[in-house]
Amino acid sequence: LNLPDSMARQVDVRDRAAIAAAVKEAEAEYGPVDMLFANAGIARLADIGRQPPEEWDEMIDINTKGVLNSVHAVMSGMMERRHGTLFMMSSIAGRKVYPDHTVYCGTKFFVHAVSE
Repeated sequence: LNLPDSMARQVDVRDRAAIAAAVKEAEAEYGPVDMLFANAGIARLADIGRQPPEEWDEMIDINTKGVLNSVHAVMSGMMERRHGTLFMMSSIAGRKVYPDHTVYCGTKFFVHAVSE
């Protein structure tokens, strides 16, 4: 992208250590994080009675724990500095239920609840 004063890293949001390492690298280069935009999500859509539970696990791990892992990586520093802004991206599916979106909607409601 060739953006000045920026850093991009591909990190699995389920991997707390990788997120912490990316934050540490960014802070070493640019200083403390003062804003985080936490956005993580996948949708495995199916009737919950027929959907493999492994798909539930994947959505929960990425859509909910992924957001929490990202927030956790910067939150203590923000609290110590008494400065910082968190943005958490969710979905309209966190406010309205759709057919075959049962677990997905639940994960997105989770993000709404945590952000409030």
